Amino acid sequence: MSQSHARKKNSRSTPSAGAVRNEKGPYTHVVVGDGSVALWSLAAILADRTSGENQETESVLWLKGAGAQVFPPVAFMETDSTGLRLVRAVAQKLGWTDLEIEEGQFIREFRNKAFREPTWYRSKAASTEQQLADRNDSLWGPEQSFAPLRQIRVSPDLGTLEGRIRQFLAGHLNCVSLVNTPLQAVETVDGGGLQLRLGNGRIVMAQHLVFADRWSALSEVEGLPKPMTFMRGRDPHCLLQAVFTHEQPSIPVENVPFEGQAQSWETTGRTLLSPAKKMSSLAERPTGLCFFTAANKDSGETVERQVWGYFMDGGRQSVWSIAMEREEAEDNHHVAKKLRRIHQAIEKLFSASEADDADSSEAKTTKQSQLPILDERVSFEESRIFSSGTPLHEPLKIPQVKGLWITTDGYGVGKSLAQVEGLCDALGVSLNSIEMGDPDSQTEAVDLTDQSLVTEDVAAGSESSAGCHEVVDEQDSAGSQLS
Repeated sequence: MSQSHARKKNSRSTPSAGAVRNEKGPYTHVVVGDGSVALWSLAAILADRTSGENQETESVLWLKGAGAQVFPPVAFMETDSTGLRLVRAVAQKLGWTDLEIEEGQFIREFRNKAFREPTWYRSKAASTEQQLADRNDSLWGPEQSFAPLRQIRVSPDLGTLEGRIRQFLAGHLNCVSLVNTPLQAVETVDGGGLQLRLGNGRIVMAQHLVFADRWSALSEVEGLPKPMTFMRGRDPHCLLQAVFTHEQPSIPVENVPFEGQAQSWETTGRTLLSPAKKMSSLAERPTGLCFFTAANKDSGETVERQVWGYFMDGGRQSVWSIAMEREEAEDNHHVAKKLRRIHQAIEKLFSASEADDADSSEAKTTKQSQLPILDERVSFEESRIFSSGTPLHEPLKIPQVKGLWITTDGYGVGKSLAQVEGLCDALGVSLNSIEMGDPDSQTEAVDLTDQSLVTEDVAAGSESSAGCHEVVDEQDSAGSQLS
């Protein structure tokens, strides 16, 4: 189940005068999904084909899939992610001259009425293994991928960059987007290529298919080998996310204290806050950090889960997420309660307390929100994040279906971008600022029906209408019912 509320109505974008889009195919690439893997894959493929003969001959079909549009739960990636090279290359190709990159520790926990470093960083002498163990003890399984020990952030933030990608796709003549149209069947064609049946009844031809939607939708696609043992042991969880638009591009939290240790606000390469300044200094760089705090528990709830959030678009918007069990997705009332937990967490983090008389036992304390919300968009995505299994660092390939690549956003944005870079290598996409290695090399084909691939647990913007040219089949708003 996927839901998205307060979203603009899908509409067609009109190409420039004299432009012609290839809406019938055949397509060189079909990309399924609307997350980080799908967006960066489309950007990499089309940025590499913006001039010359490829501009006229190649065409890409974007099926936005079964999920809702969600942003990355955190705005950074782990330092060992190869995806950073992909970001640099796409930025160069698309002319993003304002890209900045920093390495450090950008997570802040709100605890005991102050923003502090997470508990797993408390001992500077602790080994990486000990910090990892402490992190895993502190966080619920599906949240652990949100908090790598060492992080890299980019400015503008990843959420803003994904919004730029959507704008880029909106104006690209070689990109056609279909919404409310799932992928129903895949069939290999003699001589090479794939024949795809869509939920609107159309049959399209493609050379390559990139599946970047939630894996639970794979079982509904005809023509794929069964069983898909690579899906086992992943322990998928749901993600509830709220994106808020604010009155002003800042974080006005002058009365919220922070821990008075210099290292709490220092990062490698740049000091974000000096010990003498309060939280209001973040208004100068509101997209710098990711915050989390414990959500209020419901009656009978035993798991302590966190609400995670960060600011983007220069502080004009903020993204707040909470993980949920799959069983909770079956109860809309329970989902609504978790949305209230997000609102409560924001009030706790960004509210100022005012007492009429601090010395009086009868003093009344009121809270004023310092983060006024003008607009709200809520998305709920089933099976969005994995809490177990071996994370993917490159796309998976099914030998029986040549041309099909399977990816996931389930292990965090760093792993997502690493998979896209591997996909570029496999598809022969040339990105000048990336050392892609031997151009003749291909990602090793993996037999996904092999039982040895059963995984083991490890310890370890813009609205939809702003996407590329959309062709909406109104009669197929419930495409999953088509046969």
